[in-house]
Amino acid sequence: MKKQVNVTVVVPKGMFGANSSDGLLEKTLREIAYEAGGRSVIEWDEKYGTNFENDIFMIHRYCWCEKDDCPWCGEEERENFWYKPKDFKLSWYKYIGRSMEMNKDLTDEEIIKMKKDCIDSLNK
Repeated sequence: MKKQVNVTVVVPKGMFGANSSDGLLEKTLREIAYEAGGRSVIEWDEKYGTNFENDIFMIHRYCWCEKDDCPWCGEEERENFWYKPKDFKLSWYKYIGRSMEMNKDLTDEEIIKMKKDCIDSLNK
């Protein structure tokens, strides 16, 4: 008789990209990254983010190149997302949604406005 073994696999939040348990902020960041990255599915923009900056926002992928002269993974911590009108800064570890830290909280209304502002700024 074969013995049945149950295995539980634990993965970091965000590792497989968007899912139904994402909160409004995570969904918003994923949508902004997707739009700013030229709607690239191949580059996994909605999972990792993308590298883009304009007058309204900046988004940058988590960098793990570990080069000493890299401005993104050197000694100084860099944010992965900056919404300039509210000076809202946020960082994540490898994937959007994983170990996110932010400099302030935003209300749902502010998050919705941020998404609109960011995506509208891409069309200017």
